[in-house]
Amino acid sequence: MRQPQRNDMYVNGEGMKVVVNNVLAPNPAGVQILEYKFIGSPELHFIPVDEFTGQFEFVETFSSFDIYIEERNKILQLKEEEEERAALARKKAKEEAASAIKR
Repeated sequence: MRQPQRNDMYVNGEGMKVVVNNVLAPNPAGVQILEYKFIGSPELHFIPVDEFTGQFEFVETFSSFDIYIEERNKILQLKEEEEERAALARKKAKEEAASAIKR
């Protein structure tokens, strides 16, 4: 099994991609904590390495931060497109309701 390292990308069972930000030194109890974040999210998450490797599968290592930015931008673009479709659907529903009221 691969030991997680900084800039490694993993995927969970739901297809959500995460990037390892840091692998901390073991604490006095010998537990090593891993810091990661979901691509497209600014939130950092902390989890013991053993739990992480049980939940996530290795995909690739980023050769540079630019690759992470590209991946994040793709996700953000998909979210924007989804929001635009939802706004368009709401607008259409309002127009249909308004035309129904006029009848």
